[in-house]
Amino acid sequence: MEISHDVQRKISDYLFGVSLINFGVGLIVAGALFFLGVPNPVMWGVLAAVLNYVPYFGPMVMAVLLAAVGLLTFNTLSNVLLPAGVYLALHLLESNLVTPILIGRRMALNPLAIFASLIFWFWLWGVPGALLSVPILVSVKAVCDGLPRGAFIGEIISR
Repeated sequence: MEISHDVQRKISDYLFGVSLINFGVGLIVAGALFFLGVPNPVMWGVLAAVLNYVPYFGPMVMAVLLAAVGLLTFNTLSNVLLPAGVYLALHLLESNLVTPILIGRRMALNPLAIFASLIFWFWLWGVPGALLSVPILVSVKAVCDGLPRGAFIGEIISR
């Protein structure tokens, strides 16, 4: 029962923290795109928040979409690249500063393990698997940390 409660608490903490961060990312992206003159900035902000749940691939898809929006919206090359560039700058700030500070210390996961989990669950279940890959990995780590024989696997998954 103790392991089950630990898994539940760690997943809840992770999802709450990531949801707060993604909500903030969505607001900031929407505001930045509004000031850049991109049409439908709220829609793009919501999409940025949702795609930020998928590690690695979500932000890459969002950057490509914003590059296409810039190409369809603006005339000059500098303005065409601006929406995707601003988004990538915001994403780099979030992923390298904000998320490690708020979540990284509690959920120390190996980036290679996150990537392998993402690839496996995306292959198995598609987009829902990609969205669930990190919570599943957090669950596996919490179970392994609670079992004496699983400590080795928990160490591999950890940083």
